[in-house]
Amino acid sequence: DGSESSSFRGFGGLVKKSLRAFIIVVGSVMVMDNMGYNIGGIIATLGIGGAAFAFAAKDSIANLYGSLALALDRPFSVGDWIQVGDTVDGDVEEIGLRSTKVRTWPKTIISIPNAVLANEMINNWSRMPKRRVKQVVGVTYETPPETMDAIVEGIRDLLRNDPDVNQEFILVNWTDFGASSLDILVYYFTSTTKWLEYMDIRQRINGGI
Repeated sequence: DGSESSSFRGFGGLVKKSLRAFIIVVGSVMVMDNMGYNIGGIIATLGIGGAAFAFAAKDSIANLYGSLALALDRPFSVGDWIQVGDTVDGDVEEIGLRSTKVRTWPKTIISIPNAVLANEMINNWSRMPKRRVKQVVGVTYETPPETMDAIVEGIRDLLRNDPDVNQEFILVNWTDFGASSLDILVYYFTSTTKWLEYMDIRQRINGGI
């Protein structure tokens, strides 16, 4: 579907780089073979230092495998807002063979090795279909029960009649006796996932409450 094709396009650069590297290696081998070089002998010679080379290149190989895993799973694409663990939070700017670059909110660039990224829990905020609001509204203890019922129903009506509130799930209930207030749980979702629009909707709903 559209989301899958968009996600795949985000890895287009990675796929192109992988194909280019493969073509260069195969082309070089064919040229050397046509020039009369003993390819088998060259490979055997390289095998002498293979262990040392493999040890030196283990990080690069791990990153290539990580790149392949990311290309297959497609957990994000260029432009997505992702959070990786507790340290990385920002927009994906580039997906490379070795690493992925993320532009953080302070506008710095963090380069994450793909081997690390492929084994991390990635939270993709851009894939949210809606954004959650969960808050508690406290009312004074002097409020009588019938007024509490009216307040709860009034908040429900406010949410039901707001065009930017997702109507699939709305929860408003007097739930707790707080330390200094009667607590009403207000739980709903905004139709937009964009941060600034989300904050404006919350402010408008709060003003209505």
